[in-house]
Amino acid sequence: RRVDRAPPVSRLPPMFHGRSVSSIEFDYRYVGGPDANDQDGPGFYFTSDVKDARQYASGPNGIVIEATLQPRKLVPHTGKASRAEAAALLRAAPQLERILTDWDEDPRRALVVLLDAMMAGETPWDVFHNIWYDAYHRSGDDKAWLVAMTQLGYDGAVSPGEWSATHVIMFDP
Repeated sequence: RRVDRAPPVSRLPPMFHGRSVSSIEFDYRYVGGPDANDQDGPGFYFTSDVKDARQYASGPNGIVIEATLQPRKLVPHTGKASRAEAAALLRAAPQLERILTDWDEDPRRALVVLLDAMMAGETPWDVFHNIWYDAYHRSGDDKAWLVAMTQLGYDGAVSPGEWSATHVIMFDP
């Protein structure tokens, strides 16, 4: 059984974001794609360990940004995902019609089959992450997943990785 390692939203420690460019603007162009280091999915990564952030601030223009994150809602790593939220996330996929053809010839039946497959994830994070990979990432549109997650009311997620520090992935810059 998984334990939700996420600190309460109101108690996130000071966070750091390391980057190899000197701009402090958060830009969707740096999310996804072949050069992205999005090991836990797309987004803007923050860590409570400044040394960890410095590893990503490589090159002559690298900087570390300190931030106080105040997300309204983070994707949980415990409990069950909402089928309605998962369906809304799937319906927002930019190339849904093409994706559905992989699941069934009838688009309505395909959506049900796809949704059932995605709901097999153990936690909301698993379900949403699987939808990202199958319905957004494989189509090359990680930004659309971030926008759809924000529209569902999620500002980010605590990374499920086994880290010594808190790692938060924010969806909206």
